[in-house]
Amino acid sequence: MAAGAWKINKNAKLKLGTGSIVLAAATVFNITLHSIGASANLISGLVSVFTSIGSECAGGGYAANGQTLSSNTWAISGQNAKFDSSDWVVTGSIASIKYAVIMQSVSATSGLVLCFSTLSATGFDVSGTNTLTIQMNTSGIFTLA
Repeated sequence: MAAGAWKINKNAKLKLGTGSIVLAAATVFNITLHSIGASANLISGLVSVFTSIGSECAGGGYAANGQTLSSNTWAISGQNAKFDSSDWVVTGSIASIKYAVIMQSVSATSGLVLCFSTLSATGFDVSGTNTLTIQMNTSGIFTLA
């Protein structure tokens, strides 16, 4: 199964409007990996902070509380505003991955949930020295039309 589209969290829509989440290039965004145990919290869309998601994956080159996305942009593309970043890569053994979450980092251990993607219908493992690459869509992570 191909990874699903990024879904903007319900609470993130409000936080974008009030300015709590800022999509400026200088803002630090992290991507975190989660197992199937995070399903109910993510799909409800009601979580607003990273610590409410639960079931974060661990292992290999993946650091707890996520890793920074690089080259973030929030820019006009034609008639649309587009949020984008570079592809994200992690190497090493990580078990039971199902979701990727993008959050605006507010501290070393916390962040505001922006969006998530379902990477697989069931959990999957990355073993040994293999690499997981999350390739961002050429049209951006999301656009506002």
